[in-house]
Amino acid sequence: MKPEKIVPVLALFAAAFGLGAWFSAHNPSISDWFKFHIPGITAESVLTQEEEIKSSAYASFIAGVWHENAGRPEDAIRFFEKSKELDPTSARTRIHLGVNLMNAGYHREASLEFDRVADLFGSSAEARRIGALLFVSQGRYSDAITQYKIILESQPDDIKTVEALADLCVLKNDLLEAEQYFKYLTELNPQSDLAFFNLGIVRSKIGHYPEAERDMMRAIQLKETSARYWYALTLIRETRGNKAGVKEALARIEALGPEGAVDYLQLARLYASVGEIESALRQYGTALQIDSQNAELLKDALLFCMQYKYYKEARDWSAEAEKNGRADAKILFTHAYALEALGQTEEALIAYQAVLEEDPDFVDAYFYLGVLYDRRGDKLLARQQLRRAITLDPGAAEAYNYLGYMNVEDGLQLNEAILLIEKAIQIDPSNAAFADSLGWAYYKKGLYDQAVSELERAVQLDGADRLIQLHLLDAYEKAGRQSRAEELKAGWVAGTPVTDAGVASKH
Repeated sequence: MKPEKIVPVLALFAAAFGLGAWFSAHNPSISDWFKFHIPGITAESVLTQEEEIKSSAYASFIAGVWHENAGRPEDAIRFFEKSKELDPTSARTRIHLGVNLMNAGYHREASLEFDRVADLFGSSAEARRIGALLFVSQGRYSDAITQYKIILESQPDDIKTVEALADLCVLKNDLLEAEQYFKYLTELNPQSDLAFFNLGIVRSKIGHYPEAERDMMRAIQLKETSARYWYALTLIRETRGNKAGVKEALARIEALGPEGAVDYLQLARLYASVGEIESALRQYGTALQIDSQNAELLKDALLFCMQYKYYKEARDWSAEAEKNGRADAKILFTHAYALEALGQTEEALIAYQAVLEEDPDFVDAYFYLGVLYDRRGDKLLARQQLRRAITLDPGAAEAYNYLGYMNVEDGLQLNEAILLIEKAIQIDPSNAAFADSLGWAYYKKGLYDQAVSELERAVQLDGADRLIQLHLLDAYEKAGRQSRAEELKAGWVAGTPVTDAGVASKH
């Protein structure tokens, strides 16, 4: 689960955006400004006609901005100082001067400059606030935090300043300090649901889950109709392993009514995480109805369907994507696999071929084509597809095993079959089906003691597969180990179904 994001205090960033808009309005093109306001002088001539520019406070200010944008704070300071000398009442000049003094490392002088703006704004806090917003717009969060901390010293109950500090600490990923500011906000304004929500999010990111759940519950008490708050609570409870609490929160979210496909996707994932599989499937279906063009949503839904064997939905959803031209090779493969699982063999063959038209190197498509051709009795085509899979991926253990098992079942080239299955076991030594294949190959070749050894290993790896046990029983009897055969039969539970290990080993 992706952790919920902090809700930024809109005032801070709206102010920052407003500041950017002010720059755009006043400096749309410094070069054009010079053409209109100081005939004969261009922005490029600032370096060579400094004295003429300095005869105007506004021209000096614009030249300072030009140097500032060019990353030359020392030159910018020189022009802003001249502009300030010609127009001591210009707050914006002093603010830019303060920022560039900070950029150049003159922190004390910058602080004094911000203080001198105090009479223009009524308090030095306002000057520092504007300076902080300038720093935010430049991505200089540490400098902005410094300014807000100075403001907070003189105005300890100023909620906007605390909000700004909390948000900036989150932007810096200093979550421990952010936690302290959000906690302070809840003390300054105990009725702020947003403050408790953000505090809960920060604490969950830190790993303080009990406190985070308590904060989120308080946010919900203050605003019970927020599905977003309930969703955040669900994530916290999921992390804590509180499945009953997750289900309770999910029920509230559904009652409130999620908005948009993304919300339903998140609900689906949460339902799946607590074992509510049918509910998860329903949420995926709703999400796709809302936003059938969402590639991430579609792939997530198809993966879910394959994991929980909802092959009909996988077939239908992937077919819809293919019809709309949004199906890549993986989605086409999912469609083919679902068709095969539903017993639509001929359609599955065509679908697997469509996968290979989209991606000629799609190894799994060759493998499953080989399986289908084998079931149809097209042994030659089956072997061709399986060998192609091995050629493309020498680590394709399933293909080695299937090809080898085909030879064992057909009684052909048993030596090659053993080599192929041994290769599969080298790749995946803990696979019970592979061990069964090798044991059965030894049995077919008349090597009964070796067959017993390998089939006993297969039973150790998967004692629930009755067909492996049947193979072992046959091997015991051929090897003359009747007592072991009787022990094996005595251990069987009446009515235990015999699984198709031939298919299991191939898949």
